[in-house]
Amino acid sequence: MKINVIAVIAVFVLAGGSAWGAVYRVDDSGRAPFSTIQAAVDAASHGDTVLVDEGYYNERIIMKNGVALIGAGASSTIIDGTAIDYSTVHMGGSFDAMTLVQGFRIQGGTGPGWSACGVWLGLECSAVVRYNVIIGNRQGVMVSYNNGNPLIDHNTIVLNEDCGVQVYVGNETVVKGVATLSNNIIVWNESYGVYRGSDWTTDLPPHPELHNNDVWDNQYADYVEVAPGVGDLSLDPLFCMPPSNLGIEDTSPCAGAGAGGTDIGAFPAGCPPVSVESTSWGAIKALYR
Repeated sequence: MKINVIAVIAVFVLAGGSAWGAVYRVDDSGRAPFSTIQAAVDAASHGDTVLVDEGYYNERIIMKNGVALIGAGASSTIIDGTAIDYSTVHMGGSFDAMTLVQGFRIQGGTGPGWSACGVWLGLECSAVVRYNVIIGNRQGVMVSYNNGNPLIDHNTIVLNEDCGVQVYVGNETVVKGVATLSNNIIVWNESYGVYRGSDWTTDLPPHPELHNNDVWDNQYADYVEVAPGVGDLSLDPLFCMPPSNLGIEDTSPCAGAGAGGTDIGAFPAGCPPVSVESTSWGAIKALYR
């Protein structure tokens, strides 16, 4: 089902965005003016919106300041950076809070560098990243050398090769920006859930603001140099049918446990009635190693 442009823009406005700029449509089947996300982002300007129909987009996205990039939903709109170096969605520079990435499955940020990631937020980046599934990358989200104040909210960040979210600085750089992590599910990452670090030349970056996240069952530790925030959980989120359906069951501890009574993670609680064979968590994790 293709996205309803008016409905998506209405949701964006209610969430604090702006619908006064131009709207650019992307469809990988060629039924919209743009068939690649990057071409639409390149055409957009501050205050514009790029709406992406469901589909599979094998590309790396270099975002522009003030552009709202909105997918048809994290279950059906995939940005895959496989075989493309560095990061799948990249924001390194001056980005204000009008910059938005919402409604995607972001995967394949597995280039040769240790910092390859699903989403990169660096330098002066205060972008908003929300309602995405960030899966199968080296790092899920990198907040690196960042003097901005990004918001990472209502995402499901799972099965990444290293950290779910890493906040990092080095090379004698001093940063003052504070990332906010709220209402995210951060589980089953192969090293750490939320990691704050630096090299030997400088102090740790500021402690991120955390609240109402579920950080659980990451391989080595859930938190490194980070203290859990108010309302943070460490419980099995009870996914519907991972990894294909990362929605949560009605009985999930994440249901209604977010800020304002929202559900934690990228999807609302509720699973379709299906009959499936039992699969071990080890077999599921092995799919993304």
